[in-house]
Amino acid sequence: AVPGDLPHDERGKRTLPLHILHLPGTMSEVPTEEELGPLTESAPVDTAPEAAEASAIPADDKLKEKLRTLLAEANLEEMSKRAVRRKLEENCELKEGDLDGRKKEIGDWVDEYIKEQDDKEEE
Repeated sequence: AVPGDLPHDERGKRTLPLHILHLPGTMSEVPTEEELGPLTESAPVDTAPEAAEASAIPADDKLKEKLRTLLAEANLEEMSKRAVRRKLEENCELKEGDLDGRKKEIGDWVDEYIKEQDDKEEE
């Protein structure tokens, strides 16, 4: 073998000899199965208050109520549905993008509100 040339496995890929892979003192730092617990145990959840508050999306009825209040005060001719979602997130003290997964539902609520307003104007 040429100095510096690594051995190859049966597929022709280079491999490192085991003595190179073993770092003295690290094996004792590997947690035992008892320390790790069962593999099906869920990972710890961040229970910091700010994390819980940031993702606490209000129930549908509260969210819809806040949306209707926001729409009543907004200029619907100039405000996009995305801007409405962002303002709703702000009013609910959510992070930007928290309501993106409910884009269609909130868009439908906006359309419903606009239709109601148009119907009232026609009367």
